[in-house]
Amino acid sequence: MKEPLRKRFGNTVKALSLASGVSQEAFADKCGFARSYMSRIERGGANPSLDAVETLADALGIEVKALFQTTVTGSAIKPTAPSTVPFAADSS
Repeated sequence: MKEPLRKRFGNTVKALSLASGVSQEAFADKCGFARSYMSRIERGGANPSLDAVETLADALGIEVKALFQTTVTGSAIKPTAPSTVPFAADSS
């Protein structure tokens, strides 16, 4: 069974913030979040708003979509292949 998106998202945020070399507290400050809220995001215990997701991406210097196109396995961080859904133009 797949981990919930919230948990996978939190793992990605944590891995990317650690890779940037800042502490959880410093990263939370950079985002304007309380450290306890950042901890909940990283553990998958919080369900961040779209605005919070954008703030996280901005603080990491990446696009929002990269937070959802990244896989964390152990200590390895790698982009995942984008899943695309073909869009059929309306023929009418």
